[in-house]
Amino acid sequence: MTIPVETDQPPVSSEPVRSAEPPAPVRPRYRRTPVVRRGLGLVGFAFSVLFYCLSLTPSLLPRSWLLQGVVSGLTAAMGYAAGATVGALVRVLVRKV
Repeated sequence: MTIPVETDQPPVSSEPVRSAEPPAPVRPRYRRTPVVRRGLGLVGFAFSVLFYCLSLTPSLLPRSWLLQGVVSGLTAAMGYAAGATVGALVRVLVRKV
């Protein structure tokens, strides 16, 4: 003989469980704009190499290898910025003509 036992669990049914809340709205997927819009420019690279080579010219001030590396890196970055600016200005002027 079996004795009926009360449990804390609700009875199992074959119907799907429906929640009282409506489903959350699906957010539209936005297209992410890339951070880098263009590749490295040839004019910027050429100016960067030119400035880097100019930073290695002899100086009256003796420089340690660490200071020389910092100076070369900074001048190469400034050269790339100058070259990229010149390249952008030339592209704008060519489009207008």
